[in-house]
Amino acid sequence: QNKENSVRQQAKVMRYIPQTPDRILDAPEMRPDFYLNLIEWSCNNTIAVALGQQVYMWDAGTGEINQLPFE
Repeated sequence: QNKENSVRQQAKVMRYIPQTPDRILDAPEMRPDFYLNLIEWSCNNTIAVALGQQVYMWDAGTGEINQLPFE
């Protein structure tokens, strides 16, 4: 029972959430549509953002931005 209490106490530990943003996404052409999924964060720490007819990839580790070719 002591082991169960220990696990429950560890589960209640609160994580730190910053009050100010680390980065701000400037996406002027992003459509304000709740039902569209225009941002995707991959397990490789890369964010894909669809703006207008273009898709941009941002690498959170390097800060590098690439525009995917549109055909």
